[in-house]
Amino acid sequence: MLDSDKPIFDRYVTDGEKLLWSAQPRGGLQLRKSDWLAIPGSCLAVAFAVFWNYGTRGAPLFFHIIGAVAYVYTFYFLIGRFVHDALVRAQMYYGLTDQRVIIVSEFISTSVQSLPLSGLGTVELSTRRDQSGSICFPSLATPSAPWWAGRRDWASQGPEYLCLEFIENAQQVYDLLLAAQRVDQMKGPLLTSE
Repeated sequence: MLDSDKPIFDRYVTDGEKLLWSAQPRGGLQLRKSDWLAIPGSCLAVAFAVFWNYGTRGAPLFFHIIGAVAYVYTFYFLIGRFVHDALVRAQMYYGLTDQRVIIVSEFISTSVQSLPLSGLGTVELSTRRDQSGSICFPSLATPSAPWWAGRRDWASQGPEYLCLEFIENAQQVYDLLLAAQRVDQMKGPLLTSE
């Protein structure tokens, strides 16, 4: 369960619904698989920005403005995106009830995603050696957004999955989620008699 005095899920869990698990993603610098490609690409972009700015000495002001913009973008891709990601995750909360998965983000404004257990489809688990990991729902993938549209995983080309990222004891949470799905399926749709 979430160790926090902040009853974040009190306002989102309805009557008759039981909160089974809640947590926040791991904080700090976290690398995704796509970062192993993105980091070298970002370094090349920084090298280009430095080369551009060095090569435009004495050039018209327009070229210096382009160089300054290149510095800002390359700084974000190399370092800023990790800071941004850590700030977003610091305000992210995950919950699992007997009926749904709840993802709450309180970064800048509050956003709540409610994923009914019956509609999750395939559930994918990826773990690390320290038992942390991510649980993703590829059946709920959103169309691939370009990196400049605010996509977290900007270097990959596939669809963006909804995930419970960087959680502790990921295998236990995965097992709990699958058990909750089985119970939810056994309940089935309500039958009406005519």
